[in-house]
Amino acid sequence: GSNPKIEITYEYAASTPTFSASSVNMGSAVTINTNRKSSNLTHTIRYNFGAASGIIGTEKGVGASVSWTPPLNLAVQVPNNTSGTATITCITYLNGVQTGQATASLTLNVPSSVTPTISAINISEAVSGLSAKFGAYIQSKSKLKIVTSAAGAQGSSISSYSVNVGGTAYSGASVTTNTITSSGTLSISVTVRDSRGRTASKSVSVSVLAYAAPYVTSFSASRCNAAGTAAQGDGTRVWVSVAAGSHQINGKNTTTAKVEYRPTGSTAWTSAATLPVSASGVNYVVNLTNHALPDNVVFTAAVSYDLRVTVSDYFTTSSKTVRLAGSAGLAYWDAARNRIGFGTEPTSNNAVAINPGWRFTLGHTVMAGGLRFTGENQGPFWQYDDGTGWYTRPSANVKKFEFIWKTSAGQYLTCLG
Repeated sequence: GSNPKIEITYEYAASTPTFSASSVNMGSAVTINTNRKSSNLTHTIRYNFGAASGIIGTEKGVGASVSWTPPLNLAVQVPNNTSGTATITCITYLNGVQTGQATASLTLNVPSSVTPTISAINISEAVSGLSAKFGAYIQSKSKLKIVTSAAGAQGSSISSYSVNVGGTAYSGASVTTNTITSSGTLSISVTVRDSRGRTASKSVSVSVLAYAAPYVTSFSASRCNAAGTAAQGDGTRVWVSVAAGSHQINGKNTTTAKVEYRPTGSTAWTSAATLPVSASGVNYVVNLTNHALPDNVVFTAAVSYDLRVTVSDYFTTSSKTVRLAGSAGLAYWDAARNRIGFGTEPTSNNAVAINPGWRFTLGHTVMAGGLRFTGENQGPFWQYDDGTGWYTRPSANVKKFEFIWKTSAGQYLTCLG
């Protein structure tokens, strides 16, 4: 008979890939082992990561292993994460004929160096007119507009902007601060966060010039002679003493000072004079003592006036008002305002004023006791007492008044007006 034939077919198992590490940073190398069963086998290694794919090594030319450095730009496939899973496929060939394939997973990490970037922090004055006037930021007046330019990295996007200005927090790519209340160097820091949760920070600083509102420390006015050289109680010219000022702000804070007046009780102010302003250190100042107002501004002797000094700078004004008493002669009576004056005009209502230079006498005897009065409203009249029994009160007929005082000896003297 015939001899039987036995045919044997060899089938090689597909190679199964493994890795030198279970995860690898993009941009760093990892070794892929094929674990082939025979040296006759060759392989094609492919990767798939998100929408990206490619061949690792030579097609059909990988033997026992191959080194692979995942490209950094694969991070674009995971814009919202710091890692992702790549599928590695190993296709096995014998003499160019595919015998099988197998897959394995490899974690690809976005390196920590892949972070968002801040390219610019642009700062400008947010208050109209200040930059043109001063060319600087001004304490208590300026507001800052801060615009941050930032970008994500390898596909990420910016999810938040945090801005810190001198300890005050704001958020947004473009912010306008509150009014800056400090002076000197002001620190500004910006932190951005991207869609992967990665952050980047940048700091800058600006200089803020000191500022305070104009001030009037003191202001007084009194009558003087026509030449403006000496005090005169019944003079029709006035001299003033003023201490006031403002901040210079590098010589750009235009400052003026003026005096105005009006008869007491009037509402309309009239300009009397512009006062000289000079530079002193970081301030503009007005320092005047017995400065005579122009002689063409007449203050009628029998009339009282209100005088007001006003200091104005670029931003605001400060003022102070004083009362200039009229020179009333022997006696002054104002029933409408409940006030009486002897040798002077009272500067407030419901009051008695006596010229401090006067002495009260009865015959040739100087009255005892000083004229220190305390008063209390007694209904239809006002009563005053210096301790020895000194009184003044309107009579029943308000067109007249009765002034009564007594000496320490108990003698009374009456004056009717």
